[in-house]
This record gives sequence, structure tokens and C-alpha cells, in this order.
Amino acid sequence: MTNLIIIGNGFDLAHGLKTSYNDFIKFIINHKLKFNSDYNDLIIIDYKPTSVRRYDQFIEGLQNKTVRLRSKTNPFFSYLIENHANGNWCDIEKEYYEFLTNLAKWNYRSAESLNKDFEILKNYLQQYLESQDHANQIKAYQVFFEKMDSKNNLVINFNYTKTLKNYKTQELRILNFHGEINSEENPIIFGYAASHDQSRELLKKDDRLEHMKNIKRHAYKRTRNEDLLRRYLQDHDKIELSIIGHSIGLSDEQILHDLFNDENVKRIRIFYHLGYKNYDQSKINLDYIMNNYQNFSKKLVNFQDCIMMPQYSDEDIPSEFRISLNNMIHCQEEIYIREA
Repeated sequence: MTNLIIIGNGFDLAHGLKTSYNDFIKFIINHKLKFNSDYNDLIIIDYKPTSVRRYDQFIEGLQNKTVRLRSKTNPFFSYLIENHANGNWCDIEKEYYEFLTNLAKWNYRSAESLNKDFEILKNYLQQYLESQDHANQIKAYQVFFEKMDSKNNLVINFNYTKTLKNYKTQELRILNFHGEINSEENPIIFGYAASHDQSRELLKKDDRLEHMKNIKRHAYKRTRNEDLLRRYLQDHDKIELSIIGHSIGLSDEQILHDLFNDENVKRIRIFYHLGYKNYDQSKINLDYIMNNYQNFSKKLVNFQDCIMMPQYSDEDIPSEFRISLNNMIHCQEEIYIREA
């Protein structure tokens, strides 16, 4: 068996980094309350009582309407904040697509004007993530990557941060699929994973260039990462896929659909956070994205044979993780011998 490893934002969160979209929005709000003249191209507060000085007070003020935003400054970001204030989990990329398909509803005259606001947000997000990029190594993951250190194995990193660089390996290959912060050669990919039908609808627009500007299937053509992944899948016929910290959400739907259903991917193992509830949510998302029950049923590893993700608060390697990892490798060796 060869190992293909997907790394998502949960991996950064496990290292104690505040890299979720909600963390980013909270940071912007706190900074704005402290330095009101900053981020005026994202948000302008038309009115707030002098008593509103902290994030929780600001959110409460939005809810009871004692705080008002000037939405025309950046309607997209203003919506994100108001949605966040209502307790909704924030998926910036999904919301971008909702705006793109109904511009007039959100007071945008064109896709170009929306993209300008989206680009401002993307640049600030890069700056924020760069300020968060200081994770320490976790012993358990060093053990994991040492065991995965083979030229036959590949990591697909969907994060923008440099957390993986904390782990020293000699042969393990890493594909920074969504780009890297402040990289011209491999710029970050931040947008929406439109389906085939959704893309065809966008391509019918008169200003199709602007409508497709932040659609991931087009953004992937900026680098050779997609080609390298496809070549890997073609060259290896017995692949075990491990998912570490990726929510398996719709923001990466198209590439994940192709990956999970590839005939050379034989097993899919979820590294879950805390317990069955997280595994269950990932399992449901996986089933939806695969859209192939036969493949889903055959490939997905059951909960008891999956592995709980270590966290930065672990002082040593959790015994459960060590046992599960050894069992995983032993199982792979048995399968390799049996099928040889």
C-alpha cells in the first residue's frame, strides 16, 4: 500500500493556530474596535455606543441593532460579519458563490466589483494567516510523518500555512495544493469549487472572465499541482488515503470527488477530532461528495479502525494514537503481502 495524505485546516487548529475563517473575522472586529481608522476598505462602523469596546459587545450590538455598519463600503464582508453575529459558521468561499450568482440582490453592479472586494479580503486573510504561522512541533505527528517518509507517499496540503515544514522528512513529497502565502510561483487559491453545471452557467455570462476568476477548477491551471496529483494516482495502484483535519466540505468538492472515487484509491481513513460526532460529520460529507454508495461503502474505514487526531495540548504521544497508528501500518503490510 502507498499512502496519500490530505491535510486540512483542522491540522493547523490541532497545533493551536487560530486559522479558521471565524477566527479571522473576530480578529478584524477586535482590531477595528481598537484602531478605527484601519480596514476601512473592509468595514466602516457608522455608529456604535462608546461602551462597545470588545468583540462580544460588538456582536451583541449588531444583534440588538445598537451597532450599525456601512454596508456599501464592502457589502460582501459586511454580510459575513452579520452572518457571523447571528451564530452561523462562516464559509467565505461558499458565500462568495452566492453573491456571484445574484449580484443585484447584494448591491453589486458587476462581478468585477464583487471580485475587487473579494481580492481585498483575500489579501488581508493572507496577512492574518502569516501572523498566525508559528506552530510548534507535536511529537505524535513527527512519529506519523517519519513512518510515512517514503518516496511512494504523498501529502496534499490544502492549508496556506507552513505548519508541515516543522516536520523533517527525507523522501515524503508535499504538494501545497492551494498555494502558499506570498508566493508568486504557487499563489494561494481562494474561491469556489463550482460543479460542471454551475461552471457552465457562469460561462454563459457576458463578462465570463470575471465570473470565472475565482472558480477553483480554473485557478488550478495556474500551477502544475493538479497534473502532479493525477500522475501520482495513475502511477500507484494500491493507495490508502488518510484525511487529517479536512472537513470534506463543498469548498473543495470537485477535486475531492475525483480523488475519492479514483479506482486506485482503495481505502479512505478519517483522522477525527475528539470522537464519533466528528467522524460522523466527515462521513456524511464524504458520502455526499463521493455520490457513489458502492465506492463509499467499500472504501471508508470504520470508526473503530480510524485514528483520533493528537492536539497541541498533548504533552506526550497519546497511547491510543500510537496503538492505532501501529495497527494501521500492520494492516497495510498484511494487505500488501496478501495481494503481492
